[in-house]
Amino acid sequence: GRFGAVVPLWGCPAAADAATQEERAEAASACERTLSEHLQTAVAKNGRLHGFVLDAGAGIDTAAALHRLLRDPRRRRSLLADALTFLAAAPRGDAWRRDFLEWRRRDLVDDPHLFRAEVALVGTRGALDLEILSSRDPHFFGRLVNVTDALAARTGLHAEVQEVEGGIQEIREDQFDEAIAYAEDDFERAEGEAQFAAQRVLAEQHVLQYEVTGGAVTKELLER
Repeated sequence: GRFGAVVPLWGCPAAADAATQEERAEAASACERTLSEHLQTAVAKNGRLHGFVLDAGAGIDTAAALHRLLRDPRRRRSLLADALTFLAAAPRGDAWRRDFLEWRRRDLVDDPHLFRAEVALVGTRGALDLEILSSRDPHFFGRLVNVTDALAARTGLHAEVQEVEGGIQEIREDQFDEAIAYAEDDFERAEGEAQFAAQRVLAEQHVLQYEVTGGAVTKELLER
């Protein structure tokens, strides 16, 4: 496929570097405002966004501000296209990126063909985790195979899909239709009945059950 415009978003200064709680809150608010302005400008110029790439250098403060923006349904609808993809790459063990995509999956859980995949890229110098979230792509699994094969061929890394998690399954439109009852005569029985008729009896077993109709069960009664 083709890429449209690529809009870079610079990371926010770390709020943890602020001296006081008030300064940290103001830094987080300023980061959110800056991201919102940049995204709205990009959407006004190029249309709603079809993808996000959270690179390995992105800080958690930037992701937290982006998370707050995308948790708002109104903002999410104005910024994101119907079909979209999130990518997040990071060294092994950087769990907050996985949590960021899991939040996006929950936000979009009603979308059809929603999948989140975890891919491990392993080489002699270390390992890298690639998180992929894709919405409204009925060919997701085929594209996932193509992407992992291309990554392995171009980088020399071993690409292994660790996990794929889906959203809500599509509902069958006919599952609440009136049930159809079938009788024996609706099936072809001649061959089965002929085979049954040709069977030879090799042994017989008789099971008898006695019931006491009056009085108590005693040893003498059982020995009769």
